[in-house]
Amino acid sequence: MKNKSTNCQKAQNKNDKIYLEKLGGLLVNISSLEFLLRVCLLRHEGKEQGKFALNKVKVGERVEKNSFTGRDTLGTVIEKFNRIFKNQHGVNKLQNLNKIRNVITHSRIFPDNPNTPLIMIKFNSSMNRRFVDVEAIQELNEKWLNEALKLVRLEIKRLSDFYENLGK
Repeated sequence: MKNKSTNCQKAQNKNDKIYLEKLGGLLVNISSLEFLLRVCLLRHEGKEQGKFALNKVKVGERVEKNSFTGRDTLGTVIEKFNRIFKNQHGVNKLQNLNKIRNVITHSRIFPDNPNTPLIMIKFNSSMNRRFVDVEAIQELNEKWLNEALKLVRLEIKRLSDFYENLGK
């Protein structure tokens, strides 16, 4: 009996590791995508050669506020990008990427039971004092993580190519 329990625990630990690695990879890739969107906007603004080097900034230093350093959310950055480059880059998938990011970062994640994948539920930010709407429900399973990561990586490739040709 103890052997069976140990095997189940090992399988669960392996599944947890897979989900953590894939979820971590997805978050890193979304951050890379946001970086690319911001540098595309920066190049468009003609400020690509900024007055500071990222690898040399210090805590407490003041730098110019621009598309890269500003506090716009990913959704706002995507809206700006879509507005400026609407005829030069497909925009629909970028909105889907923001939805993926929002589900991951703003959801409540819980296990339905120990033998099933985690569930993510995102609630809206309603002004109603008593109720909020359920905005998204996503099972955090390997298939969804793989599909989301594939979509993000495809957009990173497209944006990298777009950036290379921007301003030429």
